Amino acid sequence: MSLKTHNRHNIIHRFFEQYRPIIDSELLKSVQFQLDDGRSILEDAMTYTLDCRAKRIRPLIVIASASLFNISPDSVMP
Repeated sequence: MSLKTHNRHNIIHRFFEQYRPIIDSELLKSVQFQLDDGRSILEDAMTYTLDCRAKRIRPLIVIASASLFNISPDSVMP
């Protein structure tokens, strides 16, 4: 890996780690239903699916795009 590629990777990694808590919080809010019956397995399945890091790519791109225009990440998150 060249130094230029390595530096680019570090910048992306730092950006991801900076905004990961916000993204994780919003993703988890989207699947919290308080289901007390047999459908709670659905909530478990949805939460399990969100464990994949790839689910954070689109929100990260949105936040990065917003930052290019000096727009707050809070204003582009649901």
